[in-house]
Amino acid sequence: MIFRLLRLLLSDSNVFAAAVKPKHPARRSPSLSQQPPPSAIDESKNYYQGYYAPKFPEKYRGDPDDIVFRSSWEKIAFQWCDLNPRVVAWASEELDIEYFMKGVPYPRSYFPDLLIYFGRGETMMIEIKPAEQKQNPDYENRCKWAAARAYCRDRGWSFRIWDEKTIDILRPKVKYWYKARSSELKIRKG
Repeated sequence: MIFRLLRLLLSDSNVFAAAVKPKHPARRSPSLSQQPPPSAIDESKNYYQGYYAPKFPEKYRGDPDDIVFRSSWEKIAFQWCDLNPRVVAWASEELDIEYFMKGVPYPRSYFPDLLIYFGRGETMMIEIKPAEQKQNPDYENRCKWAAARAYCRDRGWSFRIWDEKTIDILRPKVKYWYKARSSELKIRKG
């Protein structure tokens, strides 16, 4: 645990950057690495997942070619982080937090959905769940979230659980930023 903390460094822009490490092999489903690109995923299924290609890859703390969204809500949250001018840096499932469960003799790993670094020095850890799971979490999620809250409290960060209501608030902002930053995005492509 101490080694992981030491790996958190200040980047050139004095933004607290999450440790860049290889994705944890145990948390990736074998089928995900063999999936087609997001545009080819069958949207008729009840879930929506794929790889997110950031418009501003320099803001991402980790491998920008390996950003996996596991739901349409996560994709909107990623777009919000990527396009939001107040977000200086962000990461998805790059941080490993150990937690314990009663009856399990070994620590387990929790990878938060998002870490968001704002320009004013605020850091926020985000978990994205449906409102039903947020209101009535199972035992495993309660253990994960308790460990996440303690981790954040020790660092002066905040921990939030975003549900569909939060995502509905983010959605129009994402559309606005796509339009507002379209000239900047065209310059990057050209």
